[in-house]
Amino acid sequence: MRAYLLSASPLSSPSTVKEAQKESPDPELLYRGAQLAGWYLTVEGIEKMTNAVVFSTEGTALSDVLALTQTVRDALASAPDDTLVLIDSGPVLHDKASFSDQAEDAAEDDPPIFLWVAFEVKEHEDGTRSLLTHGATKLGSPMEIEVDRSQRSVEDLLERAADAVLVAMAAGGEIADGDTIELSEDRVRVRIQPSLSGSGERAFRLRLP
Repeated sequence: MRAYLLSASPLSSPSTVKEAQKESPDPELLYRGAQLAGWYLTVEGIEKMTNAVVFSTEGTALSDVLALTQTVRDALASAPDDTLVLIDSGPVLHDKASFSDQAEDAAEDDPPIFLWVAFEVKEHEDGTRSLLTHGATKLGSPMEIEVDRSQRSVEDLLERAADAVLVAMAAGGEIADGDTIELSEDRVRVRIQPSLSGSGERAFRLRLP
């Protein structure tokens, strides 16, 4: 997993952070991260991000992700205010302030799911909504989490999906098709079905009418 610090201003990485390297991400990764995060970035705006530092971890264990989160937060402290953080697991894009705020209280009992996983919500003409996660498998979930054509609010879907990511991370491969999982607010049945993304992969589909 990688986290890129991107800025139009010069960037420097702390000398104590040995894994930090100067490396720019694939532009398509940045465009996709902006799209999933709901950012409005013009081509010119993206092209201005000419300074980049990348931090990486080889592991997907929660401890690895938390350590990387704090490393990036520490590096942001001395970074210019125009710095963006691009997480390649989603990809998902954050500005300096939002990343730092969410990372401040990150802990094993309160992991930064919204920092590392992109939640894509699709609105349908009939008023229903679908949701797809991008990056949950990079945190140890066997599959991505999805909801198909639900009547629930965006906030409700995001809360249930984030809970489901945590459950899937903890359960590993123990969730079977048709199982019911315990979320913070209710119990939800899970099906294992082809992903709504059309990728050919399978996903955990939450039954949330």
